[in-house]
Amino acid sequence: MLVSSMGAYSGDVGNDIAIIITAQEDRAAIHAQQIEDTMLQLESERTPTHLYKHIAAPIQYVTVEGFAGGQNKAGYKFPTINSGFTYTPDNGPIITKSISVAVGVVFKIISIDVELGMTSVDSGAFGQFIGVPNTRDFFKLNVIKTNEVQPYIIYRKSIMAPASAPWEYYMTSETSTEYTTEFELVKMN
Repeated sequence: MLVSSMGAYSGDVGNDIAIIITAQEDRAAIHAQQIEDTMLQLESERTPTHLYKHIAAPIQYVTVEGFAGGQNKAGYKFPTINSGFTYTPDNGPIITKSISVAVGVVFKIISIDVELGMTSVDSGAFGQFIGVPNTRDFFKLNVIKTNEVQPYIIYRKSIMAPASAPWEYYMTSETSTEYTTEFELVKMN
């Protein structure tokens, strides 16, 4: 995971202050493992009756935005300039987006759940720290999260069918992993 910090504030709140980027090879490994897990689960039937194969559809990107969980409505006014939010990507509000998947004659709509993560103002919390630019204003942490989605179609055929028998559509599935997470401080007063 790469962290790219953006420039310091010059009093202009609302600029992106940090971006977390998951490396392409890490995303590819996550997709491959999730697909392999699904295929192994299908093939591990007590008495196998079908053979399975999958075909990947083009990768898509889903972007959602909203306030991280764990914040009060009014935001926070921090006592020192070294104060701020500590962000963790797990849990928090979930936003669902739908995407369309088309492979050959198969067309499906699938839903992707993206967690916005949680934030804490506890100075001892573990996670990504996002400092505030001043001690005058109330702030909330806005998260802009993009997930990389790898849809795929699973086909099957009976183990009793001849090798030349056609594969039949069985299901559409997907893997999803974080691509980028951007943070933005929103002044609440």
